[in-house]
Amino acid sequence: MDEYQSMDVYSLLDPMFYSSLLKNKTYQNTKSNIKNEKCYYISTPRPEDRVIINGQLVTWDCPIGYFCPNKRDKFKCSPGFFCPENSAQPVYCCEGYYCSENAKNIFLCPEGSFCTAGTTDPISCNFLANCPPGSIKPNKFMVSVLVLIFIIVIFIFFHYKKLTDNSDKVKYYESLRRLDLVLEIDNGGTPRRNTYVRDPRRFLEKNRYFLWALRNGREEIQPRKSLARGARTFDIDIEFENLTLELPNGNLALKGVSGEFRHGRTCAVMGPSGSGKSTLLSLLTGKIAKKSGVVKKNDTVGSLKKYKKLIGFVPQEDIMLRELTVREILVHSALMRLPSNMALEDKRLKVMEVISFLKLDGVMDCKIGNEEQRGISGGERKRVNIGMELVAEPSVLFLDEPTSGLDSNMSLEICSMLKYIAEKQNITVVAVIHSPSQQVLNTFDDILLLNNKGQSIYFGDTKSVIRNFNNRSPSIRDLDESPADFILKIASGRVNTRAPTCETPPQSRSTFLRAIRAFFCQNDRIRNTPNAIYAFKLLYERAYSQTYKCRIRFLSDQLLHLFCGVFVSFAITNSEYLGRTPKEICLITPYVLKSSCLIPFDLIQDVGAFVTLGVTFAGISAGCTTFGYEMVVYWRDTSAGMKTIPYFLAKVIIDIPRILIAALMFTLSLIVFYPFQVVYHELYLIILLNYTSAWMMGYFISIVTPKEKFGLVGTGIALAWGLVLSGESPKLEEVDSNDSYKPLKWLWDISAQRWTVEALYLRELSSRLWDEIKNEELRHTYSFDDYPKCR
Repeated sequence: MDEYQSMDVYSLLDPMFYSSLLKNKTYQNTKSNIKNEKCYYISTPRPEDRVIINGQLVTWDCPIGYFCPNKRDKFKCSPGFFCPENSAQPVYCCEGYYCSENAKNIFLCPEGSFCTAGTTDPISCNFLANCPPGSIKPNKFMVSVLVLIFIIVIFIFFHYKKLTDNSDKVKYYESLRRLDLVLEIDNGGTPRRNTYVRDPRRFLEKNRYFLWALRNGREEIQPRKSLARGARTFDIDIEFENLTLELPNGNLALKGVSGEFRHGRTCAVMGPSGSGKSTLLSLLTGKIAKKSGVVKKNDTVGSLKKYKKLIGFVPQEDIMLRELTVREILVHSALMRLPSNMALEDKRLKVMEVISFLKLDGVMDCKIGNEEQRGISGGERKRVNIGMELVAEPSVLFLDEPTSGLDSNMSLEICSMLKYIAEKQNITVVAVIHSPSQQVLNTFDDILLLNNKGQSIYFGDTKSVIRNFNNRSPSIRDLDESPADFILKIASGRVNTRAPTCETPPQSRSTFLRAIRAFFCQNDRIRNTPNAIYAFKLLYERAYSQTYKCRIRFLSDQLLHLFCGVFVSFAITNSEYLGRTPKEICLITPYVLKSSCLIPFDLIQDVGAFVTLGVTFAGISAGCTTFGYEMVVYWRDTSAGMKTIPYFLAKVIIDIPRILIAALMFTLSLIVFYPFQVVYHELYLIILLNYTSAWMMGYFISIVTPKEKFGLVGTGIALAWGLVLSGESPKLEEVDSNDSYKPLKWLWDISAQRWTVEALYLRELSSRLWDEIKNEELRHTYSFDDYPKCR
């Protein structure tokens, strides 16, 4: 019993005195006989409370569904609140319970649903959660079962892919076996057992007619000749006179360089470091423009750029997709660059010829590998680098330091191979060589020697170069040097010689005939490679093999997206929306709390900001890996005639399953700890669209920034778009009202993150029945009419 005797009027105005009149009481549901110890309501003074002031018992009643802060006033409870009989103030509907919209009745949350504070309609747990009666949050650890099923499906998919790949391997092994049999029989031998074919007898029986026809000279089914016996139908000789190239700083990289490269011969371009050897190759292939000079192709003045489909360029670095196998790389290069009217079987056989010739048959199904993943050796990788050009049957083959990083034996093997190719296929072979041994130097027919000023000081036959310089003082005998070192000393200026000299290699009959054809304006035939649609198919298949080759890497990538969602879900666990306190209560609130009293407890925008920030980080990081780490491969392919649009389309389309699965992983983990009220498929759609935009950001970042900066630039972009341009900070109200933001307001308008936050906010609030949601404008300048735009 509370007694307040002899109180004056000023004491009655004390808020502390008023609050002491009201009591927190536990609500008991007499119908269900369930008493919730945590469900309280604020009761008016009751007779049993024995509140007596100046000898008078103070009490007042209040009907159910209303709250009465005093004896005189009565206000109706709005949805989301609970007002049992004799309520002095409204309270939020208790957790684990849901209340009727008229706030009169409260019910235990049924099984299969969960009820947060202020719930008016139980929220379904769906099939992913377990919700016993009275659940506050769904127990969604059943998501782990779905993830496990997904992993099993991925393993099944990759197992099926492995079977398909093995079937494809058999075709190429049979092609290699067939090639071996043809060469043995053609050389007078007998077929030998080969491990590439499981049953040699069955193979011979299957190809009996082919072998019989080969023995009897049936030309209509003759196979393509081996690489060693191949014959060129389009030969190119290159002449250049007085080539000069000026750098942006005004220095001359090349100055008056002249020479000639002829088919069927190999030419070594030599000189000290910085003499312009690699620059000369880039200039001849049209990658950079000359300042002055003349370039002729078969005695016709013109650039070689339009003949890029017939020109092979082997860069110094082994530029290739390291995730693919030797065979996959060579097959793709052949299919992309060989004539479109060439039969597919002939293209496959061409690949196997190159594999056999380069002695790569033992590693043809091994991955190239890199610094992190073990693959083939450096010498084998160099041969693959050359093979990528050989399978295209080029008329000209340029090589930039093909022996760099190799020992002397491997260097000699590579250069001997190049000489063999030039002689047997009539290819024009030009190689930049640095510090060759005597044996390596002897494999070249001609030498173009540049000095340290970018000038040609010798061009001619290799056998004549020593004799030419040996007649000068000092001679090679005086210096006791190897021929290669002696030549490089002359080129670097450490040995004084007379004026530059040039010798002309002997003329060939074909050169004379081409001069006649050029005189009569007969055009050369340019190769017709696969069109854009077929190129897209080939690029799609390569990207598919590259992306979905390793199931462990694929699964680890997707599990990272899963964990990102888990961390975000855990961070937003207690973020909720509770409706605004009735204004009648706010009128008696202390002044310093009145402003916060008049606004709801709203953390849904923060939920959206966390989600979009996590998605943006994850999407950018994944998107950067699509193009960023293979730009040098792209440059090499385009220089060989690859079309850009099919390449980008193929890579983007291959990424679609990655995006879909990443969004699914993030969504599944996001609902583990946070009780979303939005329908799951709509939540997935919102996150999927956000992932798509973030992935595209990753594409852009990887194209315009060096790969060393991907992490830093991606972090900055994610923070800028996920926080600043999402409408979280600064708020959209400030952006709209502050004139200083007007020039930049379009950035918020195009920000996918800004619309993601709004879409999530709108869907979360659409199922809630608070008065300010249904009857007033939403906060943050949001509107339910904007939802179609958000999607």
